[in-house]
Amino acid sequence: MDVIAKKYVQALFQVFSIEELEDVLCVLSNISDALGKKQITDLIYSPFLTTKQKEELLLNLFETIDERLKNFFKIIVLENRIQVLQNITDMLEKRLLAQKKQFVAVLQTKDGLDSKTQDMIAESLSRKLNVVLNIKQEQVMIEGIRLSVDDLGIEISFSKEKFLSDLSAYILKAF
Repeated sequence: MDVIAKKYVQALFQVFSIEELEDVLCVLSNISDALGKKQITDLIYSPFLTTKQKEELLLNLFETIDERLKNFFKIIVLENRIQVLQNITDMLEKRLLAQKKQFVAVLQTKDGLDSKTQDMIAESLSRKLNVVLNIKQEQVMIEGIRLSVDDLGIEISFSKEKFLSDLSAYILKAF
């Protein structure tokens, strides 16, 4: 699905300017959120609705919509690619942020870190990488901390288990 979504994102970049793509991203985010609701999902994926009815249902979610974006949604519905909209939204957001040299770092910890610590980590890493980092925190069941910026291919982790295994290996090697 990522290959298909990438082609649609490329098409959006060819048709819209960067400023317009910000608005397109808002529209796509709203539609992705709407598709997360069970009632709308059931309607959209219903075999009893025609493609025209599905298209109208998608377009009726908005009062006013750009004609080019309307055509985009018509193609999405016609090609039966509604399930790809979430991937398109995610890829478009990543690509827009990359053009602005902004990236999202995912910070995974067992216990959440306070915002001051997050800001300090983001500022320090941003300065080192010469980009703007926004940190999104997730709580996971690992003993340690992990920071990853997938778009830049960077992962930093400190694990209690890894530290203890390295320490024991070092001690055993010393004897």
